[in-house]
Amino acid sequence: MEIILSKILSELELENVKSYHLISNIYYQIGEFHFKQKELQLILDPLQKSCDILATYLEKIDSKNDVNSNDMEEIQIKLSKRYEMLGSYQHQLSNIKVRCF
Repeated sequence: MEIILSKILSELELENVKSYHLISNIYYQIGEFHFKQKELQLILDPLQKSCDILATYLEKIDSKNDVNSNDMEEIQIKLSKRYEMLGSYQHQLSNIKVRCF
């Protein structure tokens, strides 16, 4: 699945920037699935990719200058929350590893 998403991302054109948002959401949902399955060690990679892709999306829509400020702010808030979650899971995993040793 991740190979397919990576291939799609590599072929995206600037005109199709909304696809970045869609693929970012898919990676986020993959991470959410692993969380629900209590597979904490598998959450980080898809969540990191979700953040990276959403950040790229923000850069691309900002460079096009055709997005309204409310949409931009909504995406910035979403990205901020995802980074916060990523940091939280990284912290939880580091605590688990410390307790195991």
